[in-house]
Amino acid sequence: LLGFATIGVVRGDELAGRPLNPSLAQCAADGMRLVFVSRGTYRRKAEPAVLAELLDAAAPGEECFVIPEGGSNAAAAAGCLSLGRELRGVADVVAVACGTGGTLAGLAAGLAGAGSAIGFPVLRGGFLADEVESLQRAAFGSRCGDWRLDERFH
Repeated sequence: LLGFATIGVVRGDELAGRPLNPSLAQCAADGMRLVFVSRGTYRRKAEPAVLAELLDAAAPGEECFVIPEGGSNAAAAAGCLSLGRELRGVADVVAVACGTGGTLAGLAAGLAGAGSAIGFPVLRGGFLADEVESLQRAAFGSRCGDWRLDERFH
């Protein structure tokens, strides 16, 4: 939509010959090239050798910026900083559903103690606090802002 090429890596090579679900159909209609990979390869997508192989197969010789599943990385957390700044002084408590933690990481940092943020993990497992802290360390150098997770509603 913004004029740059996109590639979507899709889990499940058995889906390649089937009709696309509505989300993937919209991606394809918007110009995204879909690359279907095996479930085993998809599970290992963050391993450097597997990622290099995926990039070479999907976009040989092209420079790529990889957006991880869920969209969370340090850049995403830094991008969500402005959301917290916008809400600073407007709300005492801000709540957000959390899949991968990037929005909460940036939101809480942007609030900068002028409010608190509560994240509601959509998946069980108790892993998200470490992920949010890791994202904040990568984006801002340390844990920051007043935030917590409420794990009762996954």
